[in-house]
Amino acid sequence: QPPGWSGVFVLNEGNFQWGNASISFYKYSDESVKSDVFYDANNRPLGDVGQSVCFYDDKLFIVVNNSGKVEVVNPDDFKSIATITGLLSPRYFLGINSSKAYVSDMSSNSISVIDINDYAKTTSIKCIGSTEEMLLYNNKVYVSNTTNEYIYIIDTSIDKITDSIKTVYGPNSMVIDKNDNLWVISMGSYFPEVVGSLQKIN
Repeated sequence: QPPGWSGVFVLNEGNFQWGNASISFYKYSDESVKSDVFYDANNRPLGDVGQSVCFYDDKLFIVVNNSGKVEVVNPDDFKSIATITGLLSPRYFLGINSSKAYVSDMSSNSISVIDINDYAKTTSIKCIGSTEEMLLYNNKVYVSNTTNEYIYIIDTSIDKITDSIKTVYGPNSMVIDKNDNLWVISMGSYFPEVVGSLQKIN
């Protein structure tokens, strides 16, 4: 957050194919909102469909879905540091360590492996279907997949899927609680009809 500021960054998705995604900042002290801080700092629009934001390694990684990129900015002044490109339909960014990150994807049947020192895609991890939110726990990454009934488990030391967990169809988000349980929300489906669920997994 900018020096002397305390508040919340808000990602505004924008309209599909309009290229009008933006970031706003809500300031606690006077309850004011500063709109489009990315454009103000860089004199260019953020892109088409703001999907998610991740704070990692003292930087903000902004995933812009339909533009196929991740914008990396300094959270103090929102100046651009780099733009990670070569992504098809990115969804979420997950930092793994000081040199590596994963980016899930809606359309590529893979997860992109990113070198966060060079801000470039280095390789990909083959998956089946649309990958969504990810979670890092004990050197393993749990990957939700909205187009099947499995959570993938990736060994981060070799960047490969080594196992999976069967869930209700369409897992899309996850958290770990204080007792090390994995909680998974699944969307379900219309055809065939499958009711969505919240599952607790050891």
